[in-house]
Amino acid sequence: MPEAPAEMWVEAEAGAPWLALEEALDRRGRGLAVYPTSAPRATVGGWLATGGLGVGSFEYGRMHENVLKARVVLPGGELREVDGGELGPSGGAVGRSGIVVEARLRARRADADVPFAIGLPGVGGLLAGIEALLEAGVPLWHAAFLNPAMARARGVEGEGYLLFGAYPEGRSAEVAGGLGRVVRRGKGRLLPLARARRLWGERFFPVMPGHEIPGSARWFVSVGKLSEVLASVERLPELLSVGVAMQGTIGNSGEVLLLSFDAREAGRVP
Repeated sequence: MPEAPAEMWVEAEAGAPWLALEEALDRRGRGLAVYPTSAPRATVGGWLATGGLGVGSFEYGRMHENVLKARVVLPGGELREVDGGELGPSGGAVGRSGIVVEARLRARRADADVPFAIGLPGVGGLLAGIEALLEAGVPLWHAAFLNPAMARARGVEGEGYLLFGAYPEGRSAEVAGGLGRVVRRGKGRLLPLARARRLWGERFFPVMPGHEIPGSARWFVSVGKLSEVLASVERLPELLSVGVAMQGTIGNSGEVLLLSFDAREAGRVP
């Protein structure tokens, strides 16, 4: 990790846990540009192998876009250094034939992030809020949402869908106007900062150390298809007597990563 504030990157071996790496950066007032919602259990190499969206993707995009350089072992045993652009969206290196053993990752200033949370009534309110967020170009660092079943599993209920995230304190004035637009368009309400901080502290998908991982599903959809997906999820309790706890991570391209599990397993959520 360089000492110069202008040089925002960190080098890590493939076996390094994301959460440990983030905590080490935090002591210097820095943080990773993007890291997975499975950070409490995932390693750098593990997530690079699968790719996707994570915490910070609203500003910085997919994980592979934030790898500056990587050291890769090719099938024949050759060790090669590649640019991040040579890593595909799923983490495959050099034609998906190599294994990443070390990576230089983009970092950022992270000593003054401010969390926010907005309660939105129903799927319509959530979609209207997300559309307003994207249209206004609100300069958030991270944006995500929980459906009501996931909110109940996390002990934060009574607000319908929850749209939450964080942004650098220096953007507060600009973000405030954008969040106001989200609230008005989605007919929701901005939650008190104390509740937003609690929600931000529980931003990880239920994969905390020492807890059994619920069986989960993972897929990507565009914001345009989100209405159809969420509407079908809301019908499941009537059809199958099963609720689906769902968490969505919003990328800067309008793509959404959905993670879900059977809400009957809520007791296994930390």
